[in-house]
Amino acid sequence: MPPNPTPPDTSPADQEWLSARRVHMPIKCFETALRLQGGPLTLPRSYIYATRITPADTFGQFAKMTKNDPAWRYHEIDASHSPNVTAPDALMVVSVNPIALGVLKAPGDFGADIVCGEGQPLGGSLYLGGMSLGLLATKKEYIRNLPGRIIGETKDIDGHRGFVMVLQTREQHIRRSKATSNICSNHAHNALVATLYLALLGKQGLKAVALQSAQKAHALHARIERMDRYRPRFSGPFFNEFVVESNVEPEALQKELMEQNILGPLPLKRFYRESFYDHLCMFAVTEANRIDDIHFLARRMEEIV
Repeated sequence: MPPNPTPPDTSPADQEWLSARRVHMPIKCFETALRLQGGPLTLPRSYIYATRITPADTFGQFAKMTKNDPAWRYHEIDASHSPNVTAPDALMVVSVNPIALGVLKAPGDFGADIVCGEGQPLGGSLYLGGMSLGLLATKKEYIRNLPGRIIGETKDIDGHRGFVMVLQTREQHIRRSKATSNICSNHAHNALVATLYLALLGKQGLKAVALQSAQKAHALHARIERMDRYRPRFSGPFFNEFVVESNVEPEALQKELMEQNILGPLPLKRFYRESFYDHLCMFAVTEANRIDDIHFLARRMEEIV
């Protein structure tokens, strides 16, 4: 089977790039039936409709059906059916766990335009869900579109590396109705805690924390794989959080573990309405969890009926 024609709005440069890489597909790829093991597929369903349509609008009929169907999550994107080719101006936004960056490649190195994340792992206390600290970075050309205050790297008069406030919008002070943000409470405390935490750890310390978190999480994951009433739900790579399908009701599992002073897994059905999540819960392991505690958790999970 030859490749489908490229979208009409494909630029000549993209056309040339694609032509050297598109190949014919064996007809058997289209004739062979897909056989699923484990019963019907119950994954949440999403439909993304590319709005730069061809005259035939082949996918419009499916978009109309899914847009009004509560079983589907419906999204639109301003691109043709090959958005990776015809939407080159779209920004790449990457959400990160800052601890994971101790061992992973920096998003800027693979072309991210905007990077955001939750800074609570950087020395923040739990505080029943807080303290919360938002992280936001971008390429230089988008700096003036960001809310808040921008901190940049500099050097002092002795040549030592340091960080100072390099940009903040004047609207915060003179035209608040037009400001992109108004930072009036003491968010600086949270930022200071994160700064002290990173300064004390340093590069090698952050890497060590990341490695410990990942290794301990994978140790628990491997132990759960050997259990009868629990199994990891997904097979993809992960850092220090993973989802488990439980034959024990997740809410009951969490309650039983809490009575043993263990902050157990998070039941995902609290946050998602689809039945797919009813028996799923998320585990998180950090460098602060001792191996003995991980083994104790695993034993208690196996004992709970």
